[in-house]
Amino acid sequence: MSLILVINPGSTSTKVAVFRDTEEVFKKTIPLDDDMLDLPLFPDQYTIRKRQIVKELDLNGVRPSDLAAVAARGGRLKPLESGVYRVNKEMVDDARRGLQGIHPANTAVVIASEMAEEFGIQRSPLTR
Repeated sequence: MSLILVINPGSTSTKVAVFRDTEEVFKKTIPLDDDMLDLPLFPDQYTIRKRQIVKELDLNGVRPSDLAAVAARGGRLKPLESGVYRVNKEMVDDARRGLQGIHPANTAVVIASEMAEEFGIQRSPLTR
């Protein structure tokens, strides 16, 4: 079973969804507790959000080995032409250091990259 995990962190929650092709398997808005909102994005909020996402997958019966891809909101990265990009080390580094500003969406790029690595998700070729 090939599934796509979608990650969209915002200021007070992280939205996640899993799709099988165009069919939604599940979606969830995972709130952050009020005491977590003032924590630094890295490493604190990042670690909490990642842990919450992995737990949500488990609660919905999604095994990491079933994931074919992880899609993530871009965050505040270098200016790019709109489109879909494969996450790379430069994007992860820019997101972690807040190159274009600090925003919770910066955690998405890092989480997606690390989850793909940890779960052995194959990188498919993209044009960008």
